[in-house]
Amino acid sequence: MSSIGKVEKWNDDRGFGFIAPTGDGDDVFVHVSAFDAAGRRPVVGDVVRYVVGRDGRGRMQARNVAFVAGAGSARWGWRLDLNPRMGVATGFLALLGVVWLAGGFSAAVMLLYAVMSAVAFGMYALDKNAARQDRWRIPESTLHLVALAGGWPGALLAQKRLRHKTRKPGFQMVFRLTVLINCGLLAWLVTSGESDALIEKIVALFA
Repeated sequence: MSSIGKVEKWNDDRGFGFIAPTGDGDDVFVHVSAFDAAGRRPVVGDVVRYVVGRDGRGRMQARNVAFVAGAGSARWGWRLDLNPRMGVATGFLALLGVVWLAGGFSAAVMLLYAVMSAVAFGMYALDKNAARQDRWRIPESTLHLVALAGGWPGALLAQKRLRHKTRKPGFQMVFRLTVLINCGLLAWLVTSGESDALIEKIVALFA
């Protein structure tokens, strides 16, 4: 079954790069040999059709790659693609801001989620880069702990923006559990009489 994506990175000197699929999923490695030898060489931004295969080490790679006609419209379609992850993350942060402005909790809560979301996004970016270069990876348990500590909105944005960890059912199941637990803890903290003091202590741990 063929897929459509955009050439996100390309090293013409070494003859390889990565294709970002139009929907969810991790970037796919592509070698120049996967393109028609009689055609032109790819450049960043090309929209292509390809078949996902595996190399000798079991890693995903693109095969039978062909350029898609009318790439401009396909490229815009990729940019305007709406995703539930983006909606959940931005919707939660917006709701958090509204509750904060209404006096539902102290600014420490906003600071906690902002800091941990930034940390989570950065960790996903580092892990994605390490995966591409076949280097040491950040343990999944660490990613889940950061999400549990309030970084899950940033993790959701990273999953969408970087197309990382979206095709691992086991990871996604645990990740969703961390989101539910975190939201439950937030609800308890907001309704607890000692929430402000406890939240400030939590923020101090990461400050």
